[in-house]
Amino acid sequence: MKTAVHYILAEMCANRFFEAILRSSMKLTHRVIEVVSPTPHTLHPAGMHSAIVEAVLAGDPETAFSAMKAHSIEFGEILVKMEKAYREKKSP
Repeated sequence: MKTAVHYILAEMCANRFFEAILRSSMKLTHRVIEVVSPTPHTLHPAGMHSAIVEAVLAGDPETAFSAMKAHSIEFGEILVKMEKAYREKKSP
């Protein structure tokens, strides 16, 4: 499951506040996904987490940070597009 990596990485941070924010944002994202119904490849292309996971497993925090930042920006852009589609479907 693609969402599992998010929860695992959040738990690894050992920051309950961050975990709560992640869980909340994931719930909201899932609601938008249900309405918009994007293709899986459009939503979250294969390998999107690979650089993050590899850096974490290698114990390389700087590379993990850079990879997570890039992922956040890329997925943020996808979410903006989905939000626009969501609004279009919800508008009368």
